Formats: sequence, C-alpha cells, structure tokens
Amino acid sequence: MTDINPGGPLSPDKLDDFEAQDEAVLNLLRTRPGERVYRPDYGTGFRRYLHMPATLATEALIRQEGILSVQTHEPDINLDVSESEVRLLEDGKSYEIDLVIETRKLTEVITKERRRR
Repeated sequence: MTDINPGGPLSPDKLDDFEAQDEAVLNLLRTRPGERVYRPDYGTGFRRYLHMPATLATEALIRQEGILSVQTHEPDINLDVSESEVRLLEDGKSYEIDLVIETRKLTEVITKERRRR
C-alpha cells in the first residue's frame, strides 16, 4: 500500500512514531461503527454506555469492546490485555480507559477519558 503524501501516516518514517500509533488508536476509539463508508464495522460503540448505570459490569463491557476493537482493527499494534483497564472516576460520571500497547519493541500507555452526559 502506498501513501499519496510522502509525509503521511503510511510513510516509513512514521511507522515507529508513537504519535502516529497513538492517533490511530484514538481515532479508532472516537469513531462510531458505521461512520466509515468502506469499513462499517470500524470503531467502537462506546456511546451506548453513556446512559447505562456506572457499575463494574459497565466497566467490563467498555474494556472488552475497547480491547476487541484494537485487536480487530489495528493488527500492527500488540495490546497488553493484562495491563489495559477501565476505571470509573470519583465523579461517578466519567471513565478512564488505559490501553497499554506495544509496537516494534516500544511500549507506551494511552489514556483516554470518556465523560458520561
């Protein structure tokens, strides 16, 4: 696969770039299924959890969906499932999602906070 833009996300100098990898995962987490025309299953349905009770069961569902989405749609990223977690914050309205990824012998933690409305 080639990239029209030589400095774009598929260029060789960006393959080991944490910023590009972070952005790929964050874009996946921000995208709702059905938003991409040629990839209707791409994304996560996190919005469906906004009106569910803030319980351990909801945390588990969010964690499961986040992990499954990354494993399915970002095959170049190895997700450390044992270290990845979801936590309900003290305000009782927000979740913190930590996904620990490993790529090309580099490790970084991506933290994404989701607010319930």
